Amino acid sequence: MSHLLLALMKLRASAPVVALQALFVAGVLARWHFAPRLSAASRRAADAAIVLAALAWTLLGAADAWSNIRHPRPWDFPSFYAVADAAAHGRSFYDPHVLTAVQDELTRTQGVPRQWLSECGYWYLPPSVLLILPLGALRFRAAIALHYLVQGALLAGAALLLARRWPNARGLSAFASALLVLLAFPPVQSTIYFAQIVFGCLFCLMLAEALLERWPIAAGAALALGFFYKHLLLVSALVPLLGRDRRTRLAALAALGGIALALLASLGVFGVGILSSYAANGPGARSPQLAIDPVVQSLLALLYRALHATPHGTLLQIIAFPPFLLALGVLGLVTLACLWRPADSPARRRLGFWLVASFAVLVYPNTLISTLALLAPAALVAAGAGLAAGAPFALVATALALVWAVPGWVPVQAGWTALLVWSAFAALILAPRSARDGSRAAAALSGRT
Repeated sequence: MSHLLLALMKLRASAPVVALQALFVAGVLARWHFAPRLSAASRRAADAAIVLAALAWTLLGAADAWSNIRHPRPWDFPSFYAVADAAAHGRSFYDPHVLTAVQDELTRTQGVPRQWLSECGYWYLPPSVLLILPLGALRFRAAIALHYLVQGALLAGAALLLARRWPNARGLSAFASALLVLLAFPPVQSTIYFAQIVFGCLFCLMLAEALLERWPIAAGAALALGFFYKHLLLVSALVPLLGRDRRTRLAALAALGGIALALLASLGVFGVGILSSYAANGPGARSPQLAIDPVVQSLLALLYRALHATPHGTLLQIIAFPPFLLALGVLGLVTLACLWRPADSPARRRLGFWLVASFAVLVYPNTLISTLALLAPAALVAAGAGLAAGAPFALVATALALVWAVPGWVPVQAGWTALLVWSAFAALILAPRSARDGSRAAAALSGRT
């Protein structure tokens, strides 16, 4: 049975199955959009198909995780585990020499893959280590199993939050619909394959959106926690400060305050010297070639590759790539123009929230293909708002299917889907009366009012 699951797991990456997954997403959208027109029998049949598909894709994801536990892959968990081991034993987890010594010992005693040492380093701020610190007290296979359990729970939590977006959503069918569209997304599958930490960021981002209307400070706290899973959420905390909506600005200020408090707390745990160690061995010490590694899907990397340019120099010099700065300026101005449109309803406010989130995914220099998992809820919100604005269902479903298909068909160009999602939000917000709440479709995916 396990061999069959592994074979199906590999088949999942084939072009026909990627297309099938995109059809799943379009089908789920149709199920909830056309629900009032369906007979009770048709709804039951559709729900049964969705539940079975969600179960099948959950089993494939579990098989993927189990395969990584039994036969550890060289990326990415071994690098996290070496850092956690060093931190748990009071060693300098930013020092590449320390990490190399730790990894050599882990390879000798536990057979932990060491290929990641070709890019030796830890690029996250000190508080992020606290999220993985308990793993360092466990042996490798126990640690990766715990990691999968925690990340799986966070993915399930994100699915529960996403299920609230379906109209009249109740019970198993709504949860299965949300879980299926997430598990059918190639960046989510990449996160499972590499045992990444993106699901923590995904859950925090969705929790922040859910809390924004009533508890903006709590929403900011959720963003702050998500920042330490993926630092691109700093963009989601900074950009809204330049907008006009007070509630969103309050959430952004709370996020920045939470980040600052966490940094102070980490200094108490690791000592003040940890900041100098981070400055010496953090992102600035990375090889310039890593900026255009095929797994990197940021706009910066996409432009470097498209123009056949070679990054060089310091991190700031790499980022100061003229085509990127020009694109960043245009995208930033349009984003700010959107944020200065009146947020006269909860649905419009949520559109602004996801506009900024997709902007962050697009422009953050170290967006990986697994990071694109954050686009899944954003794309669904944009689809719902598009339907509310009167866009034809066939057009919306096709665009949504493309967001799901492109990362599987052409992974090296997957980052352009972030531009597609961002553009959809910009068009919806800037178009006259494009996303007024009060319709069933707006309540379905843009967030209930």
